[in-house]
Amino acid sequence: MASLNLLTARNAVFGYGQKEVVRFSLDLKAGEWVSLLGPNGAGKSTILYGLVGLLPLKAGEVYLQGERLSKLSPKERAKRVALMRQMPGISYPFTAFEIVLQGRYPHGPSKADEEIAWQALQKVGATHLAERPFASLSGGERQKIWLARVIAQQTPLLLLDEPASHLDPAVSHEIYQLLKKLCAEGKAVLCVLHDLVYASLMSTRVILLKKGQFLAAGPPEEVLCPELLGKLFGVPFSLINHPINGKPLPFPSISL
Repeated sequence: MASLNLLTARNAVFGYGQKEVVRFSLDLKAGEWVSLLGPNGAGKSTILYGLVGLLPLKAGEVYLQGERLSKLSPKERAKRVALMRQMPGISYPFTAFEIVLQGRYPHGPSKADEEIAWQALQKVGATHLAERPFASLSGGERQKIWLARVIAQQTPLLLLDEPASHLDPAVSHEIYQLLKKLCAEGKAVLCVLHDLVYASLMSTRVILLKKGQFLAAGPPEEVLCPELLGKLFGVPFSLINHPINGKPLPFPSISL
């Protein structure tokens, strides 16, 4: 029997004020990693904000685990889908541990909350930051704390906006390994990425978004081709094969 979609969008329209920014349809099942790629301003983050209910649905339908998004209370939405935004430019008067603990809010006060939050910090390798004021953390450290907060929320669906930005290559690799493990455990991920290499390595499917519309969608080996990427970003691309697994990796064919 086919598994239930964790996310279903049908002709969904999101935007700001009277402006329509994105219009799309999408299905996402347990264990899938779908990457959203596109130039700045294409509507990638707008899709994520809309799918967690932070923007009003202007048209179409969105379902989370078969329930209409519009019919779910904020707490019920937050039990089904978690959003990791791009790192905000503001500081919060909390410790790192308190930020992670906030991910438990949808589940109500529980004796298990602190242990779950601590385990989330362990998963991202950030227990040593627990008592540090969040305002004192570096950009990369803050990114790890936001990811731990999302993990502590314990939702089946994760929406991630550049989850490894501000992180060095070694830590980025650790984060992507962790996220790959979460997918293997049955979580679904919809992830905004600018890193085309990790999009190729991580994705079940890739969606190319241009001016609020899907330019192409499918397996990375089909979608991450020079022709489509050239149309998307306006610069030429070439492919090289990964030295270990042979997957095609796209790079801009430009010189400085």
